[in-house]
Amino acid sequence: MDVLMDDETTWNMYSRLFQKWLATGLAEEVRERIKTIAAMVPLRRAGEHMETLRERAWDVFRDTLYDEDWGTEPVFSFDLVDESAPHYAIPVFWIDGIMHPKSLRDISGSGIALDLAYAALAQEISWLKDDAYIACG
Repeated sequence: MDVLMDDETTWNMYSRLFQKWLATGLAEEVRERIKTIAAMVPLRRAGEHMETLRERAWDVFRDTLYDEDWGTEPVFSFDLVDESAPHYAIPVFWIDGIMHPKSLRDISGSGIALDLAYAALAQEISWLKDDAYIACG
């Protein structure tokens, strides 16, 4: 998983990284294991923020890691709104109470805030826990 910040430097660096992976032949090994995470998503405008971020992420992935669909073979490519796509970022919300705590005790008392901030991420990666439990059980 990879954390995305929505600024020009970030997008340029991811584009360059993905191009390097393509040039070295690493892209096909790595691209199926990537899932982006959007950090510090503002609650008040989360929908707008996530839509913009996913569009920009899709542009970078489409231009680098996604295959062009020529209709002859299976391709590694996703639609802009495909929730299973690597570019379709998982939000981690900006919650004031957990972002600038005065002490660790303040964080431990804000379980609801933590649950809200990391709910989408926890749901997305819950399969890891299930797989680990099955493998260890």
